[in-house]
Parts: sequence; C-alpha cells; structure tokens
Amino acid sequence: MEHLELENSLTIGENYLHRIGQEAKLWSFFNRNSQYLISQAELLNERATEIGQHVLESTLSDGGLLDFESLAKMLSDQDENELVLSFLANLVIKNVNDRINTEKNLDYGRKAKVTILKSGVRGRKFFVRQEPAQEVLSGAPQLDVYEVIEGTICDLKTRPKVGGVIGLNRKFSTVYINGLVNATTGEARVRLDITSD
Repeated sequence: MEHLELENSLTIGENYLHRIGQEAKLWSFFNRNSQYLISQAELLNERATEIGQHVLESTLSDGGLLDFESLAKMLSDQDENELVLSFLANLVIKNVNDRINTEKNLDYGRKAKVTILKSGVRGRKFFVRQEPAQEVLSGAPQLDVYEVIEGTICDLKTRPKVGGVIGLNRKFSTVYINGLVNATTGEARVRLDITSD
C-alpha cells in the first residue's frame, strides 16, 4: 500500500525516474553479487538432486512409484527446506536476469523537459531520428548541471546498466540522454517533467 501511495504522490516524470532507479539498483546489486548467488544456487541444485535421487531410489527399491505426493511425504523437514531453497534460488536468478536484461519502453509521444541536476548525465544530438548504438551513447559528452533539454519523447527506456535513457525529438534533431539516474544507487540525476496528455 505504501508503494502505491508513493507512486500516486509523484509526477509522471518522478514515477519514471523512480522505476528506472529501482531497476538500476537491482542491476547493480546483482552485478556485484552474481557470482556468489549463482554458486550458491548451483550448490543448492546439487543438494536437491541428491535428495531427489535418494527418495526416488528408496521408492523404486520398495517396488513402485505410487504418486508424487507419496514421494513428498518421504522427505524430512530439512530435505523439504533444501528443495524449496533450490527452487527459490533458481526462480530468483532467472527472474532477476530476465528483468535486468530486458529493457522496458516506458513512454513516447509526450512533451518532456529534462533538467540536469547532477554530473554523470551524458547526451548527444543526432540529425537522424533513430536510436544510436549503446557504445555511441556511452561515449557521449557529459551535460552541464542545470542544462535544460526539451522535446517530444521518442524513446524512454529503463536500461539499468546506464541509469536509463531518453530520446527527445526536436525540430531538426534528436537528443539522446543516458544516466538519468545513478546506475549504482538509483538516485535521480535529472528532473524529468512530462506533460500528462
């Protein structure tokens, strides 16, 4: 309920920055801890396989397999706990990987104004209206604090590894800006004002 109240009290732009910040923090945490988390999941998987093999062998040596529920009843509380942990570990790693490696398109077509509040925001003007390669954007020059850029959103993506990206169409050019939030902390580096229509 608190999360819903937070979202309702924010402007459209603040909501997007909040969402991009959450994705960036998740990516940063997982990036720092992925080796440990994956190795723990692998250990849990090995143990779960051992438990499953033991239960299966016990059942088959007794003369048959009745049903899956009877297999589950053969497990000790500790075995059940380890199987659940293995399942949850795999589920978490899969879902986090899917989430941080899938860019979410958040908006387009509305008027927006980006005001740079902190250093670390990069941007570049293009005269072709298509998204540039990520390498081009990461090499873009830093924008000045308090610089204001306005246009119509042609692209607004979570892209957590770089703290979000926005493309703004202007009369004769398109400006792409990345680093809307700090990719480690999720803290906003810009103010994003978006029209509500």
